[in-house]
Parts: sequence; structure tokens; C-alpha cells
Amino acid sequence: MYKKLSIAILILNTFCCNAQADEKNNLNSSEVEMLKNMTKIELAFKKTEIENISFADAGKKPLYYESDCITLTKSLVAKKTETNADQSMKFDESNWSDAIDLKEQDTATVNQLLLDSQNKDAYQLFRLLPRSVMWWIRINKRISLISLATAIHETVHDIETLLRSCGDGNSTYIFNSHAWKIELRPGNTVNFSIAEESIPEKFKMVTPANSNFNTYIIQSKNYPGNDILNAMDEFNAYTLSAKLETDLTSSIVYEKLKTGGLDFYSGNIAGMSDFMLYTLCYLKVARARYPLTYKRIKNSPLMLAHLTRLWGSAENILDIAYKFTLRKGGIYSVNSDLIYTIYLPEFISELDQLGVQHAELANWNKTYFYK
Repeated sequence: MYKKLSIAILILNTFCCNAQADEKNNLNSSEVEMLKNMTKIELAFKKTEIENISFADAGKKPLYYESDCITLTKSLVAKKTETNADQSMKFDESNWSDAIDLKEQDTATVNQLLLDSQNKDAYQLFRLLPRSVMWWIRINKRISLISLATAIHETVHDIETLLRSCGDGNSTYIFNSHAWKIELRPGNTVNFSIAEESIPEKFKMVTPANSNFNTYIIQSKNYPGNDILNAMDEFNAYTLSAKLETDLTSSIVYEKLKTGGLDFYSGNIAGMSDFMLYTLCYLKVARARYPLTYKRIKNSPLMLAHLTRLWGSAENILDIAYKFTLRKGGIYSVNSDLIYTIYLPEFISELDQLGVQHAELANWNKTYFYK
């Protein structure tokens, strides 16, 4: 669902390319001004790229087959424990895919940037399914922090879909070099859009059309399969990609993002924060109004264990990301009011109800709430 970024870029390109034709069609002054702003944003996007890269043809979006399932499952080995109660599988680096061609300049550049980031998860995802990562890079013909984070985010979805189809249909999440299986079955919990009932009005931004609230809460009402497991997949993808955004802050792509002319970047760190709130709101409504869904969640230790992993990682990312936020002279946009709301007792107590550990409101007093 993070396709909204590439769609936005395609829209920008359309506006830029058709500027002269549109101005001849008697646009009013506000529409002309919007057109100029879109052109300015597109130019700023271009300044965030690494220049002079030769891109291979993206072609159609990759399709995956049974052979891909076999290749992927071969790269996983069971943890060597007596019980393996968490049902996790660890990635075996000796079985990584060899399907990367470092003679291709775009692939070699992505390979080096991910290696230099020292983000093991992102590099593993690239090696496991390079076709997915490179398709997302090539479709927009950009290598930038934005395109890298987008490619990794979408590849998380592709790999998790493959693992689900290869196995018994249960959701499996990629995280910390492992594949974590969840005992909850798809469709056994109510639609994630119920979170809307508890989300504070000030965070219900329906414009632009690709806002997170509109994409994941309003539009999700039309998708029966969009339950808590699908939302966890999205939360997982945002968190993994948010970690990459923090790990790239010493790289050339971060410097280009910061100096390229964009006023701010609201990417995976911001999306991860949104999902922290959305998850709490979903749990709050489910506990009050959907007892069967809530009972199933509460009686799913593997699900709660993964939520604990995600939440702890998200808090660590927020802590690291603070010095790269707008208020500290960085480029990342993180809504401190949203962080404050997450840790209000009426919301954060939902984690207490399920035994999920978390930080407290006071833990952020020297960062996001410091005045």
C-alpha cells in the first residue's frame, strides 16, 4: 500500500510534462500556481538523486511462482532450540539468491548503499528478492533515499506474501533476520478500519487522497481482507524501512535529500508513528465492541510477541531519528503531537492490557516534548 509514493511521483511527472498544454487551456490563477508548485517539487525530487546512473529497463512488475517459493524457503532454517516455541525461522546467508548482476550500474549502486548502511534486514531483503527491489528503483529511474526506502518497504510485502502462499496460509513477518509465524488466521479479526472510531479528529486527515488515514483507514473499508494481520504487515514494512531511513543518515542519499530543496520528508518514520496510533485505536475499539476479535488477539502469544518486537523497535527508531527531525535541523517530519497522544493513558494502556512492554510518556520529555 506504500505505492502512493510512486503514484505521487508519476502525478508530478504528468503535471511537469503537460505544463504548456495545460496553461493553454485557460487555467485559473490558483491552478497555475499549483502547477508551478508541483514543478518545483519535482525538481526538488530530482536533486535528491544520485546523478549519472544508467538504469536497466524496469519492465512489468515481477510475478512470482512456485520456484520463487522454493528458493525463498531454502534460505530459511529453523532456530536450533529444543522447543522453538516462537516458530521462527532464521535466514541462512549461505543460501542467498545469486540473482544480482553487479555489472548493472543501478544494481551495483543499490548493493553498495545497502551494504554501507549496515542495515542487515534491508540487505537481506535485497539479496532474497532483488527483482522486487530493483523494479521499484527502476520504475521511477531514481536512486535516492526515498526510492530505496520505498523499494525495501514494498519488498517486505512481496516476501511476506510469498511466505504465506508457500506455507499453510498463516501470516509470517520478516524481522531481525528471522521469519516470524503468527497463529492467527487471516479473516478471523474485524476490519482494521474500526480504528477510525477511536482516532482523534485532529489525526483524521483525508487530504491529500494518499494520506495514511485515507489510505489505511477510509479506503480499507472496501477490502474485507484488511484485518489486523494485514495492518501488522504494513506496520512491519514501515518499521523496517524507517530503520533504513535512520541508518542512511550518514550517506550521500541523506545529504542529497536534506539539501535537495524539499521542505521536509514525511516517509516511513512518520508512517510507522501513524501505525503505532492506529494499532492502539484498533485494540481499544476491538476490546470495547468486538469481543471475539479481541479474545483471539489476546489468546495469540505469537502475535503479541511480534507486536512487542515491533513496538520496541519503533521506539528505538523514534529515539535515534529525533536528531534528524526538522526541529533539530534535519529533514524528517515526525509529529510530536501524535507521539504525545500515543502515550496518553487512554491509548498506551491498550498495550498494558495485553502485556506488551513499552516506554512511558515521560521518556520523551527530553526529545519530542522538549521546549
